Amino acid sequence: MGAKPPPPVVALVELRVRSLNLQGKPLHKTVRVAHPKGWEGDVDEDGRAIRLVGPDGEGEIVVAAVGHPSELGAYLDDLRQRHPGATPSPPSAAKIQGIDPQKGERATRFDITGAEVGEMVMIERGDVIILFAAVVVSDAWPAIKAQLERCYPTVQVTERVPAK
Repeated sequence: MGAKPPPPVVALVELRVRSLNLQGKPLHKTVRVAHPKGWEGDVDEDGRAIRLVGPDGEGEIVVAAVGHPSELGAYLDDLRQRHPGATPSPPSAAKIQGIDPQKGERATRFDITGAEVGEMVMIERGDVIILFAAVVVSDAWPAIKAQLERCYPTVQVTERVPAK
């Protein structure tokens, strides 16, 4: 029996959600989440998402935080345009450490197949939907999947005091 490999190394990012929730009430949240270290990118202008590019050109990871499902469309359309050969599967429930259905939390996974592979995972927590979408070359997927599985449980959502 060999030594257990070291855990994947991650970096942290903070996203801001300024939106309306499902009931139409203002939502101001801060989302802290990990992503694979070495993947580079900048948080977008409104602070809701980051698009990361692999250090060796493996592909991309998008992490976005929104207050309403309708806001996911722009991110999903953008991914479809940049990766026309990648096809998501029907949704399935994802088991992620720390997700508590008793608190109204849930996680959904879509496998991505085709010319590029990966997955989309949506985590619903604290009135926010956090999208992780990874689309990469097939050879890189097993290692990236292991890194992402370490990132999903790190999602923290806190109230944010809006600037006056």
